[in-house]
Amino acid sequence: MKAERADVVREIDTRGLLYPVTVVDGVPTYDGAVSYPGIMRSVRNALERAAS
Repeated sequence: MKAERADVVREIDTRGLLYPVTVVDGVPTYDGAVSYPGIMRSVRNALERAAS
C-alpha cells in the first residue's frame, strides 16, 4: 500500500499539482482548493472513462 501512495505523491510532484489533491482510483484528478463540485466532476469523469 505504501508503494502505491509513493507513486501517487511522485505523480503529484511531477505534474506540479497544488495540494490538496483529489485522487480517484489512484490517479490525481483535481488539485487546489477542495470544492464539492470539483470533486464530483472528477468522480463523474472517472466513471465515464471506466464505462467506455
